[in-house]
Amino acid sequence: MLFLTYHSRKKYLVTLLVTFFFLKGVNANSEVYDYGVYFNQYFHDPQVHLHNLTAQEQMVFNLIHRRNSDDFGGVNTSIFNFQYRFGKNINKNSSEVGFQLFSDREGALIRRNRMLPYYARHLRVNKVHKLAAGIGIGFYNFLIKSEGVFEGASDFALDASFFLKFYGNKSSIQLTVNQATNSDVRPVDQVIILGRSFHLFAHYDFTVNKHLNLKPSFFSRYAKKNSAVLQDFTFGLGAQAIIEKKVSVGSTFEYNSGYNFSLGLTNIPIMKDFLDVEIAYSVPGAVSERTNVQMFEIILMYKLNKNNTGKGLL
Repeated sequence: MLFLTYHSRKKYLVTLLVTFFFLKGVNANSEVYDYGVYFNQYFHDPQVHLHNLTAQEQMVFNLIHRRNSDDFGGVNTSIFNFQYRFGKNINKNSSEVGFQLFSDREGALIRRNRMLPYYARHLRVNKVHKLAAGIGIGFYNFLIKSEGVFEGASDFALDASFFLKFYGNKSSIQLTVNQATNSDVRPVDQVIILGRSFHLFAHYDFTVNKHLNLKPSFFSRYAKKNSAVLQDFTFGLGAQAIIEKKVSVGSTFEYNSGYNFSLGLTNIPIMKDFLDVEIAYSVPGAVSERTNVQMFEIILMYKLNKNNTGKGLL
């Protein structure tokens, strides 16, 4: 510690204090809930809305990373999502498998990790619409890294989510239940309950003209009110404009939280595949009483063209 710079010592002490109050400042008999962390670009967040694979897509990878420009408290969050559709013809009943990896870092010591493989079945309702249902079962890990006088601690719990989605070429409605098992972890003395939350998402894709598409969307979330971040009920509205099928401009609003603004490039050709890149910036609302920590989100989505595999992988 003697060789740390003043800035490094300051960040280290802040981390120790945050960890100390988190672990010891709460009555061990009280209930502490962890409802997960969700991204402000909710229409890209696979925890709220899974991407609808198009007729040209058979496999999709997407990554979202959030951090603060001043590394406020060393907080940053990432999620990686993979989706693969079996079969070639999207108009028939089909199956889909996926995989989610989630990581949330709070300071130098605290880590929250989640691994969730899932399976979904898509059933054709009519010529335009499909009904999909899916379930994911994995694990949640709360980790406290060893540092100095801290010995470190870790605990695992079963985690599960499921969703129901009705969608077509232009629209989708999805209901998702996250942390459905209400499991708990005990990395030290305090029990942390993985609180169940319910999410409703809807969007529609309007073709304004050959140069412009407009995608308004809505989400709502309900969770038991034992968290300083989530409310009993919250909702958000958003819209994304796609210009010339190349440039995306968007904005979202979440009640009691704030605003989010985004700019990106879509359908960047890579061989026969396509890449979407987007960056977003969040501003707290006037009533949220939150500090502006200059929060950014970076979104990457790589879409593999099914024609690269001829008749499809399976």
